[in-house]
Amino acid sequence: MEDGIPFQIVSELLEGSVSEVIDAAHSSHCYLSHYEQLSLVVQMTSAIAYLHGLQPRPYVHADIRPTNVLVTRDMKVKVADLGAAHLVESSKSAGPLSRQYLAPERMPPTSARSSLPSDVYSLGVSLIEIFTGVGPIPEERNGQLTQMIYRRRLHRICSRMISDEDKIADRPTSAECLAVLIREQEEVVGNGFLAIKRMVKGQFEGEGKARRHKVVLSDTYI
Repeated sequence: MEDGIPFQIVSELLEGSVSEVIDAAHSSHCYLSHYEQLSLVVQMTSAIAYLHGLQPRPYVHADIRPTNVLVTRDMKVKVADLGAAHLVESSKSAGPLSRQYLAPERMPPTSARSSLPSDVYSLGVSLIEIFTGVGPIPEERNGQLTQMIYRRRLHRICSRMISDEDKIADRPTSAECLAVLIREQEEVVGNGFLAIKRMVKGQFEGEGKARRHKVVLSDTYI
């Protein structure tokens, strides 16, 4: 308790974030396998789809980015930082705290309220970062998508997720994204790929071009 406010410390979630996993893999030149990437994004998207599917009113997370997705020692994913989240149709207007993941309709001068489609946009930027290992730099986003061209199913869904402001209706729902990712994961598993489980610890500062990391990748094992 602090000033009458209760806090809960969940020790198994203090190993790091998805951003740290990406940085640790790159710093050790031991890059995430396609299966590992899919494992992360399926769990992450599943959590967002759950929030978006709540009844009678969905929740908008409003701050989706890899630094807000925590990872346990055995690569289980938990979406965190729901401080900006609010009920759809609520009068509260909250937006992502990082402009690099911000949907175009949330940028000034428009500054529309955060919504389910704006959540999907932020999720799409995060997925592209995980699949390519490149930080969320808007000027490089087309190049990142080009890197994914041979993963046709993922390329298509991510391209739709980050549709421009005038094509918001083209963005899929988080549930539709999840279905595509699960289908891709099932195909990878069906082809017999194995995951390398990683145990990550360290600290992370910054995003995009300002990213600096001091992360160590501890023992990896099959």
